[in-house]
Amino acid sequence: MSEPREFLTKDLVGVMFINGNCVRYDIVINYMAIENYYSKNTNGWEIYKSFQRASCHDPEKYQKKFITLIDSFEKRGNLTKQYPLGVYWGEEEPKRIRDGSHRFASILYFKYDTVFCNIWGCLISRRLCGENRLRRRSFSGIEREILLNKALQILEEWK
Repeated sequence: MSEPREFLTKDLVGVMFINGNCVRYDIVINYMAIENYYSKNTNGWEIYKSFQRASCHDPEKYQKKFITLIDSFEKRGNLTKQYPLGVYWGEEEPKRIRDGSHRFASILYFKYDTVFCNIWGCLISRRLCGENRLRRRSFSGIEREILLNKALQILEEWK
């Protein structure tokens, strides 16, 4: 595998949206969990755990692992050089973040201007996490609106 490539964070924020719609609410959920960890909101972990539970994951286990990751980003800086994101960056298909939603949320929260990525040449099938997926996972209209507002805030911050 080749060396990871460095991208501007703002360019990857843009691929969280297709035709103006957020398609990576999982990253937004992770971002809100980090905010909750630092007492910037009161509902981030609740939404995070609900999402993990709906994904058939153990929410307590994932929260514990995520806290370790958050602490590592805070203490050691941008870890994506050692642990790059996986992205599809092809010419014909839309660009996609394929692996690393927790790391990317950490990049956004700590405001690192660049992110390191391994480039995958083919689009590996993975469901996007848009509004329909949130509905299927029984997220309420209020929760979806909170997530949409946070997604738009992130987009605005990284323009």
